Amino acid sequence: MINASRVHERGLTERSTSGKAEQVSILQERQRLRALSAFEEEDRRVARLARYAGEWMSRLAGNAMPLGATLALVWLATVGLVVINYLVPFNLVSLIYMLPVVVAATQWGLGLGIVAAVAGAAAADFFFYQPLYTFWIRDPQDVVDLVLFLLIAVVTSNLAARLKNEAVALQRREREITELMLSHRDSPPV
Repeated sequence: MINASRVHERGLTERSTSGKAEQVSILQERQRLRALSAFEEEDRRVARLARYAGEWMSRLAGNAMPLGATLALVWLATVGLVVINYLVPFNLVSLIYMLPVVVAATQWGLGLGIVAAVAGAAAADFFFYQPLYTFWIRDPQDVVDLVLFLLIAVVTSNLAARLKNEAVALQRREREITELMLSHRDSPPV
């Protein structure tokens, strides 16, 4: 018969596949636990990465419709500019491309506002700055114009998205206050 306290002092025992008791040192058991915890940590990292990838994919799938609408707004602005430039030779490129930026930012948020700004700058470069139908810009003044457009578009997009978030928060607060007033009116006087 084996004394349990002597086994605990000398190490741990476990049953092998043959059914015989094997003695395992505390050091071996600690090494096994460290390896097991390393595997568990790796599993947690993989699960976190999978969860992040899943959230990113669901956001991407959820933004497919607004992304298409944002690009359609930029396309409409491009068509409008082509028609305007055909009829009257005004240089309204930056001003017209600001419209899709503001609409996208107020409707779908900052990210799609920035997408509209970049797409508008690319379309302006491709269709309206010399040499046409390339992404090369000959005149340094046009480069400055596009850089300033991008800067102003990003700032405007940020402000429009913040304004939308504030409006949503105000509507939520108004609803809460209305509910509180209705519940206060319905409660008996003290």
